[in-house]
Amino acid sequence: MYAIPFQLVFFVSSDFLDDMTSGFHIFTGNRLEVLAGRLADVLRSVPAGAQYHPLQPQTVMVQSKGMQRWLSMTVARFNGICTNIDFPFPNALLERLYTQIIGNLPEYYPYEPHVLTFRILYLLPDLLELPEFEPLRRYLSNQHRPLKLYQLARKIAAAFDQYAVYRSDLLVGWERNQAILPNSPNAAWQAVLWRELARHTPTPHRAVLQKRLVRKLTDLSTSIARERLPAGLSVFGISHLPPFHLEVLEALACRIPVYLFLLNPCRHYWFDILSDHQMVRMRASQPQQSPPLEQLHLDRGNRLLASLGHLGKDFFDRIYQFQANLTDEFIDNRVDSLLGRIQQDILDLVDRPQSAGQIETTPAKADGSLRIHSCHSPMREVEVLHDQLLDLLEGDPDLQPRDILVMTPDIAMYSPYIHAVFGAGENSRINLPFSVADQNISQDRDVIECFIRLLDLVDRRFEASRVMMLLECGTVCRQFGLTEADLPILERWIRQAGIRWGWDAAERRRHDLPGSQENSWRYGLDRLVLGYAMAADDMQLFSGVLPYDSIGAGETRILGGLVAFAETLHEVLEKLAVADSLKGWKRRLMDVLNRLFRVDEQIQYELQILHGVIEQLQRVGVDNDDGRTIAFEVIRQHIKDVLMALSYDSGFMSGGITFCAMLPMRSIPAQVICLLGMNHDAYPREEHDPRFNLITEEPRFGDRSRRNDDRYLFLETLISARKAFYISYVGQNIQDNSPIPPSVLVDEMVEYVSEGLGISADQFVVSHLLQSFSPSYFNGENPLLFSYSLENKAAAERLMTPKSEPLLFAEPLSAPPESWKKCEWGQLASFFAHPARYLLEHRLGVFLHEDPETIEDRESFVLEPLGRYKIGQRILEGVLGGASPDQIYPALSASGILPHGTVGKVLYQELSAEVRIFMNTMAALLPEEMPRSEPLELDLNPYFLYGNIDQLYGHARIVWRMAKARPADLLKTFLFHLALLATPATGLPKTSIFICKEAVWHFEQVEKPDRVLREYLDLFWLGVQKPLLLLNRTSFEFAQRFIVNQQSRKEALAAAVNKWCGNEFVPGEAQDAYHLRCIGAINPFTAEFEEIALKVYRPLFAASRCMACEE
Repeated sequence: MYAIPFQLVFFVSSDFLDDMTSGFHIFTGNRLEVLAGRLADVLRSVPAGAQYHPLQPQTVMVQSKGMQRWLSMTVARFNGICTNIDFPFPNALLERLYTQIIGNLPEYYPYEPHVLTFRILYLLPDLLELPEFEPLRRYLSNQHRPLKLYQLARKIAAAFDQYAVYRSDLLVGWERNQAILPNSPNAAWQAVLWRELARHTPTPHRAVLQKRLVRKLTDLSTSIARERLPAGLSVFGISHLPPFHLEVLEALACRIPVYLFLLNPCRHYWFDILSDHQMVRMRASQPQQSPPLEQLHLDRGNRLLASLGHLGKDFFDRIYQFQANLTDEFIDNRVDSLLGRIQQDILDLVDRPQSAGQIETTPAKADGSLRIHSCHSPMREVEVLHDQLLDLLEGDPDLQPRDILVMTPDIAMYSPYIHAVFGAGENSRINLPFSVADQNISQDRDVIECFIRLLDLVDRRFEASRVMMLLECGTVCRQFGLTEADLPILERWIRQAGIRWGWDAAERRRHDLPGSQENSWRYGLDRLVLGYAMAADDMQLFSGVLPYDSIGAGETRILGGLVAFAETLHEVLEKLAVADSLKGWKRRLMDVLNRLFRVDEQIQYELQILHGVIEQLQRVGVDNDDGRTIAFEVIRQHIKDVLMALSYDSGFMSGGITFCAMLPMRSIPAQVICLLGMNHDAYPREEHDPRFNLITEEPRFGDRSRRNDDRYLFLETLISARKAFYISYVGQNIQDNSPIPPSVLVDEMVEYVSEGLGISADQFVVSHLLQSFSPSYFNGENPLLFSYSLENKAAAERLMTPKSEPLLFAEPLSAPPESWKKCEWGQLASFFAHPARYLLEHRLGVFLHEDPETIEDRESFVLEPLGRYKIGQRILEGVLGGASPDQIYPALSASGILPHGTVGKVLYQELSAEVRIFMNTMAALLPEEMPRSEPLELDLNPYFLYGNIDQLYGHARIVWRMAKARPADLLKTFLFHLALLATPATGLPKTSIFICKEAVWHFEQVEKPDRVLREYLDLFWLGVQKPLLLLNRTSFEFAQRFIVNQQSRKEALAAAVNKWCGNEFVPGEAQDAYHLRCIGAINPFTAEFEEIALKVYRPLFAASRCMACEE
């Protein structure tokens, strides 16, 4: 896949293998391509005297799937084909050897960590009373917390698994009742626990198996059938192996040839060099009478190699002690680039600055082969990477996307940004092919995510939003006969039926809360079903349930699906809440999948994964399951742990740019290697072992360290880049732009280049701007800042040009058809209520909906002003309809809109008192007669108005609203009042009254009402062609201040500006979505604004009287 320079492709005779029938053969070099060529020779040749069957696969041990894929492709380039090769991981190879040489092992090895976890979970409760377990009793605090016990068991199992590899003598000694680490309180209880584990398991553990295997392999008097061993074993690209594995390899070399192909960054003996930090520690540890540190002749060698190569230094020091045939395959790097100079310094063990007398023949310069970028966020890192890769590809015609490898410590974090930037398809001309490897199996998997969400619901409150999230999974929808199009209807029903949380009153009591049935699922579903089955009445309860009144006859299927889903889900969750055995849990979880998920081809793969995880529960419990029950929270956490450990095998080197995780021993060469997320707190990664881990109490040579692993991976990555090495990190605070330090490894790299090679950091370290559309990326002032994004360029050009706010209506629209001059009274009122909204919706068909309502998970405790208004209106409508307050309260309480209990009753009493006051005002004005509605037509050539006028009484038209008067209410009342005055029809009242909460408005005679109406209609005709500067509350504020309060024009305008802009507590009308589209940021306070406000409101104020209501 990655291009291999032609001079590295070589073929040698198999003669050099003739003496390699057994023993260790070590090939070291600084380029994996060369070592892969040597491996290709080994695979192509059969050593003399070797008994090799042509169909027997050859064995090459690697450490990762990525290395396996790269090696397969590279060997195929050398040999023309790569087939019949087995690529086991180290532990898998050992298990195969155990089975073939020692004897068959059980399918589920009892000392595997996930099996061992449950065995420890079973044993610990009975052992906690022993005196040795005092530390664990103190940690568990004598509380019955199953999840905490499981997590402890999991940590112990992981520690025992490490002991089997790095402290096998501990386990063997404990089984022999030897006192090991007698002064450690943690060793005492671990010894007792291990002996109990071993006593209950006849199968030997890994440490014993390894000793037996080594003895059998090294005892040449014992014959081993040839077919039980591979013809040869090649170990490729592994940076470190513990003594546990090395002993097996050394023993295998007694029987078969073992080839080690190891990436060595330096051609010289570098295993005794020390970093500056190690020298400081050594100086501090020296006794005062010791000779000066200078007399110890300590050598730093190359500072990068000394700092980053601790892991490899110990490993090579151990390897070189073997009796082995050693072959060095080192190749000089290009020194005409900055990257090549750094790599060559490491290869030659040269540190810089060199001695003062040595003169550089070719001074290094920043040539783009080393690039370091500081950004504000992970998203900006990926955006910058996209532009930088395009620059590299444009500058090097030989470079292809498949030659680029991008790694990050946290692929899960960066994966969404990678897909957003590289998969956006903004411009097909510059799209880059890519693939993302090492993603967790549950990422972007709807069924797996839905299954985990379902498990999380078991001990929660059955919240409405979480339940509805399950229905967003298509397979769950289909299982209950629902479709994606049904979800908005279901959300509306759930919201309006008042469903919040809890299945019923009994479940609420289990949460130690009052057992009210309102806002529960059971009550809400009953409301929905009753609403479908019978005619709904806002005030009529049926068996204590208020029917829901908005279900149509054609929505039976949707309602049935919702009820079936909710009841099935509740039943499933009820069963999962009870503890069970491992076998029982397997049955229950399989039942969950069968009942809630529709099986089809689209989800077959995901269901197979879940089936495998669930089946594992029973197999894990084969030897452990003695009828003991395990709490659900333990099973749930175990399933999550198993799923989090699973990842895709695909996505690595699939023909485009490869994005993958930074994993140890993934030193795959590439023309360009990029590292993302090299932040100070992200890399090297921290590893926090539990305090009881005895490896940390007594470190030994050969122990693994996560930080040392990461340092050596960085070193291997550095020497594996051929043309460019790219690093980025979050180096600026996204809020205040303050600097954030990068990883210490990046700092060391910058220091080496700056101090050693004399290149200032600002030549190769670029600090990027917060926004990708900043003009600095397109004005050419800084050659280090550039972008290929056409979309961002267009945005930057907008920023660089003088601001001119583009309006949706730069020019008026063409006049609508003449039929628009025939207008219904209600339409005219709707226009004057909000001219901008009317223009967009009726002329352009543009509806700017507000943020969609969300499903609430909590019942009401306090009411917002809008909620108080709605409840007050319902009380008022009920009283006007003849209901008493005692009849209204049960219905409102049953609807779920009132807070529960006493709080709701007190609030209802407050609102009822407000209604009584409002009713007293109405009683003085409303006659005994019933209101009527009359059709009214008015010909105002060229306009024609028609429609019904309602709320007509003998002496007046009376309307009301139990809230403060709004300009829209006054304008509508006045428009209908003008209609009554202008019509030639007789028998209609000539007075209008509008009753609101704080005042009563009386509208009386208007001079020439037809002329006023004609002026309004002219404004309407103008407003359906361009935005009319009639700004609702803002225009009303100006007119009222200027006309009624007789303030100066300047004072009235100042008040209008405040109303338009708003404040931090009350948003202004400028934030209205329709005003933003029609007016934007333009100052609306022009002479036209004043003229229209006065034209609309002057006749209204002239014809009206406002009388304050008495409390």
